[in-house]
Amino acid sequence: PEFGPTKDATKSAVATRTGTEGFTMLQGTHNEALAIQTTLGLPRDRLQIGATASESALYAAKSPIILHIATHGFFTPRKAISKTVGALSTRRALNNPMLNSGIALAGANHLGDGTPGNDGVLTALEAVELHLDETELVVLSACETGLGTVDSGEGVYGLKRALSIAGARSQAVTLWKVDDDAMAALMAQFYDRLKSGEDRVDALRQVQIDMLKGRLVAKSAHATDQRGATVASSGGSASKQARDWRHPYYWASFTLSGADGAIQLSRP
Repeated sequence: PEFGPTKDATKSAVATRTGTEGFTMLQGTHNEALAIQTTLGLPRDRLQIGATASESALYAAKSPIILHIATHGFFTPRKAISKTVGALSTRRALNNPMLNSGIALAGANHLGDGTPGNDGVLTALEAVELHLDETELVVLSACETGLGTVDSGEGVYGLKRALSIAGARSQAVTLWKVDDDAMAALMAQFYDRLKSGEDRVDALRQVQIDMLKGRLVAKSAHATDQRGATVASSGGSASKQARDWRHPYYWASFTLSGADGAIQLSRP
């Protein structure tokens, strides 16, 4: 997504909603989208990049077989929110944990200049309204999309819960900050396997095994930006690990829950 310039007037509001004052561009997500488009033979109008990767584009999508979103994700725990916002906003956030997690889309750095329903930040609460009643799989290729607020007896309130309520039969999410290049490579192989007719759960597992065994090799020797609100360190040890992504940090964050089985990639 084209997150837009960071504006002083909206930094505080962006930080309140997402835990960061701005999002950086991610080259890996662009390459990831193009690779998936090629693999699945998708027409250009199914690909949303830059300014078109918006909230309104998501709301306009009606029960796609697969919905794939590659961007920044965020999770802001209740304690962090209570330190950054005023009393009224704090009560609102604490009373609705589905506001604590979400993803960044086009215009997120300036909250779409206040455009209602298209401000660039899609929270879990808003994701409930997506039209996913016949969707087989939603992939959130971003940081921390599997995190949420735990409520005893109720489970986790977050994006995975929202997607399930919206109708998605299975959801692939992450449990920590992920490496941009590693995630793009993982997704390219994952969709190759889905296209060949593999079970969606087995497909993800096999790609993760390939990364663990060193059979998926990085094109660059340097660690890249994370798909969260912060930037990964490219220090010596991280750069060395990034060459083959064997360390669990690069592949183990992704989990897939819900329905299993192969996905029929076309409908009558």
